[in-house]
Amino acid sequence: MGPMIYNPTALVLLAVAYILALLVVLRWPSVGVALVLAVPVTKSLIQMRVGPILQDYTFDVGVAILAIVGALIHRLRSGTANYAPVPVFIIIAWFVIAALMWVMLPMSRSPDYGFKKATIFSIYNTMAVTAVVLYVVSAHEVRALMRVIVAIGIVVSASMPLFGVGLYRVEGARQTLGLVNPLAIADFSSWAALILISGLIQFGGVGRLVGLVLFAPLSILAIFLSQTRFPLFAVPVILLVMLWMYRHRINFRVASSIVIGLGAVAWVASLLITPTRGGDRFSTGAIQAGLDVRAQMFRMTMHGFLRSPVLGNGTGDTSFQLTGSPTEERYPHNSLIEIANELGAIGAAAWLTIFIYALVVGWRFQRVARIAKPGTYFALVTAYALMLYTFMGSFKAGGYFGLASMYMAVMMVIALHVALRRELERYRMAPTAIPVPAGGFRVAGAVTA
Repeated sequence: MGPMIYNPTALVLLAVAYILALLVVLRWPSVGVALVLAVPVTKSLIQMRVGPILQDYTFDVGVAILAIVGALIHRLRSGTANYAPVPVFIIIAWFVIAALMWVMLPMSRSPDYGFKKATIFSIYNTMAVTAVVLYVVSAHEVRALMRVIVAIGIVVSASMPLFGVGLYRVEGARQTLGLVNPLAIADFSSWAALILISGLIQFGGVGRLVGLVLFAPLSILAIFLSQTRFPLFAVPVILLVMLWMYRHRINFRVASSIVIGLGAVAWVASLLITPTRGGDRFSTGAIQAGLDVRAQMFRMTMHGFLRSPVLGNGTGDTSFQLTGSPTEERYPHNSLIEIANELGAIGAAAWLTIFIYALVVGWRFQRVARIAKPGTYFALVTAYALMLYTFMGSFKAGGYFGLASMYMAVMMVIALHVALRRELERYRMAPTAIPVPAGGFRVAGAVTA
């Protein structure tokens, strides 16, 4: 096989685009963080134009560097560079996972796959979460990020019925954009829908209602065309959590109307789906078959964990257990059991430490529902909703090493908690501070716009 030949024109255009992107990120750092989230979508589309130069993780790391630069400069300008963006024990837990992946690599029977997993997690995922924790210095940054995510979600959802192509016929006529993973399409459609619903509940307004009514059919249509089943199970559950967290701020008659209205829109959108354009994977038989396969992989992975419960069987060994081949790359569609199998109870404990902490502090956000300003509480609830979506997805999606969006979402909740707690402490020290009501959570909702 000869050396790869790169198109000089493509190289020049790519360099110019990167410089322009850097300028945009320096002005709007939220764009940089959103671009990291959008890598699964943009990478495949750009690769179709520029060729092999963006193979492997070249593009991913390049985007992460953009986001880190923009976020770091933003943090320096905000005057919060002297504060740790997340608790020290969260940082320790993260690096325990990364270190174990390298330490246990020699034990794996799939060393090449294990090396890939360790490299992606310890380099790219670390860069991705660094960008988001540096960026989040208050609720304002989260709201700005949500606006960019909605914009991307609208573009992606609207593009599916117009430009979607059926390249995934082996999985029931799944459609996508170019070579983009259909899961990424469904994720952005779902995220945008959750953000719009949260905004409508918090702020109200005819404009937001019209926007949601116009977008909801596109979102549902994109999900059905991609034939991704997870949003159909996750979004209703997360919507109930959001309604509960907003219970002190909304009229439940209005909330029930929103739920009924979205259900009606979903039903109408489902009528547009023909069996060849999005119905095969949603049948009862297909869903049951998927559950059976996952249950079998769960049992096989659990057997591996029981053989070495403390330190695990080595990074990447799960794939060998599932396939019997050292060259194939497979995963059990359950991040927790996968990391327990490969890194043992120690690795699983470190992983759970991060997520349990985020789940707890995020759930406590609702304690300031009565004192937080609307913009702040919107950021709290919406960030928590996106984290729940990605966390739930970790129990059905690919390997734990490649879920950058999940780690970014969980770190965003933790960084937001730390930033608002710091703001509240400064607020309490002010001469004119207003006492926080009894039971108030340590979040500066009352002073953050």
